Amino acid sequence: MDPPLIQMYEFIGDKWINYLIEKATPISRAPPMSDGTATPRSAAYAWLNDSDIPETALSRRIELITGRNVRGEEASTALQIASYIFGGHVANHVDSVNKYCTEVPFVVL
Repeated sequence: MDPPLIQMYEFIGDKWINYLIEKATPISRAPPMSDGTATPRSAAYAWLNDSDIPETALSRRIELITGRNVRGEEASTALQIASYIFGGHVANHVDSVNKYCTEVPFVVL
């Protein structure tokens, strides 16, 4: 309830999913070994900016749904694509928000 959690189905279709996989796969990397301060995780990650994926309008779609600006350096980080192996995970953690964000109205899963 605080913040409200919203679960959305079919946020993007198979065409966009396949496109994102195609763009992310060549640049995906495993996270560096933990120094004891990082959240335990087992996946390969890639980060894509809107300019990297011109065939999609993900950021704009997120803005329309949330009512928040997510485009540009002052708004958010690049889109993170995570590829988990069988049994892969990321431990519970809190992501930080930028200095311009005064509240987080809800979380989109």
